[in-house]
Amino acid sequence: MKKLTVFCAVALMLLSSVNAKAEGFLIKGGMAFQNVNTALDAVKAVDLASPKGRIGWCAGLGYQTSTWGGFSLQPEILYRAKSFQLAAALTDPININATLSYIEVPVNVQWGVDLLFLRPFVFASPYVGFKLGDKIDSKGLAYVADAFKAATKKVSGGVGLGVGIEISKLQITAKYNWDFGGVANWSEYWEKMGSQVKDLKTKEGAFEIGLAIIF
Repeated sequence: MKKLTVFCAVALMLLSSVNAKAEGFLIKGGMAFQNVNTALDAVKAVDLASPKGRIGWCAGLGYQTSTWGGFSLQPEILYRAKSFQLAAALTDPININATLSYIEVPVNVQWGVDLLFLRPFVFASPYVGFKLGDKIDSKGLAYVADAFKAATKKVSGGVGLGVGIEISKLQITAKYNWDFGGVANWSEYWEKMGSQVKDLKTKEGAFEIGLAIIF
């Protein structure tokens, strides 16, 4: 029993003395499974949903800092494409296929444990995104697609929560992103059209899997 205790103590000392943390610049890519819904908060007169999931993607650069007490920072600059479909069950059915492109700046706050060449960690990732462009195709009432295009926000932001693991210079992550402000705010458009509809927003979330190589 004493030998086992000594062995465990020595093993823990060795594990804690070896830093598996990779510090440096990184190249990152990922795939995101989008979840978009549009719901009317004030008046339940219109209901838009996302009947089919769409896959978006991201790619960019980042920097991994050194570790302090298990904590580290990983700021990134990413190009992100968000793809989804909106449908409305109105008198004339509407289907909108949209792809919005952004420059996104997340800052990942990580906490992990170095275990030889492995480092499992959890992280929070607040981010801000700036829209670069959009591609919107529609079937049905064309003005609804025009309204959505006009309603898309130029700046968005939110937070992601996730887990990850580093194996030497390779980093694998999985997280869910919540967009706080929504990707589109339809209220101003409908008000200009003389409608009483208010507080109509398209909100977006995404489950993302990422892969990065640290240099």
